[in-house]
Amino acid sequence: MNAALCVIARRALLFACAITLLGGLAEAQQYTITDLGHISGNSVNDLGEVVGTRFNDGSGPIHGYLWTKAHGFQDLGTLPGNPPGGQYSWAVAINHNGEITGVSGAPSNGYPHPYIKTSVSQPMQDLGLIPQGSWGNAYAISNAGEVVGSDVLTYGDSVAFYWSKATGMKVLYHPRGGRMTSAAGINDVGQIVGVCQVPDSTSPGTLFWRACLWAHHTSIPQSIGTLPQQNSSTATAINHSGEVVGYSGNPSISHAFLWSVHTSMIDLGVLDPNGFSNALAINDAGEVVGFVGVNSNNPNYRGFVWTKAGGMKDLNHLIPANTGWVLQFANSINTSGQISGAGLLHGQNHGFLLTPR
Repeated sequence: MNAALCVIARRALLFACAITLLGGLAEAQQYTITDLGHISGNSVNDLGEVVGTRFNDGSGPIHGYLWTKAHGFQDLGTLPGNPPGGQYSWAVAINHNGEITGVSGAPSNGYPHPYIKTSVSQPMQDLGLIPQGSWGNAYAISNAGEVVGSDVLTYGDSVAFYWSKATGMKVLYHPRGGRMTSAAGINDVGQIVGVCQVPDSTSPGTLFWRACLWAHHTSIPQSIGTLPQQNSSTATAINHSGEVVGYSGNPSISHAFLWSVHTSMIDLGVLDPNGFSNALAINDAGEVVGFVGVNSNNPNYRGFVWTKAGGMKDLNHLIPANTGWVLQFANSINTSGQISGAGLLHGQNHGFLLTPR
């Protein structure tokens, strides 16, 4: 072999070794774990602030809480009013400015109303309901303070809503020929995702649930389809690049997916051949979190993280051994890769915050 070929061969070997080493490092990504106590870890922002709701374990009121490293737990209270109003609240999302959304019992009848809370020290603002709304849920908040969710009408249909300080409560359009809708996520350019009923082109009068994308709160949503051989899908979150996650399935199976205009819908797989998966959140780096389970009468839930480089990993294999934790649901991931969620600590419901080492 001549000298030039020897150099090329050595470089190829070194490159292969480097790739193997980097792959091993990616494989070995580990996390430290912070116990959030008896609150679910529903959402974490880029400051590492977490919101959640106290589990119904009899140890305190079912209220939304904010956790910060500096101040620990802070009760977010409820909408004002005597029972049936003011009895409960839960916190579902927090943005990078510390604005929080969730639901609380309305003062008049105790039915859940979406709220926004601009800081811990400020009272909850009732966002109200759309016309003919009976009760509602908020599911996401953008960094601009825009809230999306769904209201249930007096006759039972679910209708997606968008709220901002400038517009107030607005109904999101449904697809042509469709009916019910629900919005679950919004990014910082105003794209909204959720689920819509859409007509089946092969069976007139039949409606299917499909993951859908609103380009803006005044647009008609587009269905983003399903995974092969599946007939329904739901979108749960969208990042700044327009990558969408959720799950697609049929009555016997569901798989987490990642969708973009460049790749269409990608199956993120499962961790058990007989299992299912559901993606709940995605950050701007394209890292996805959610949960997997095994189809049974008592599913064994486990939180996962998925990356383009490493695929799907069980979070329980990425924390120190013998901690007493079973990480069941990974609900949120921020730009630093911190993950908030809920699981069992020595058999008791606890929330957690994972931080990459």
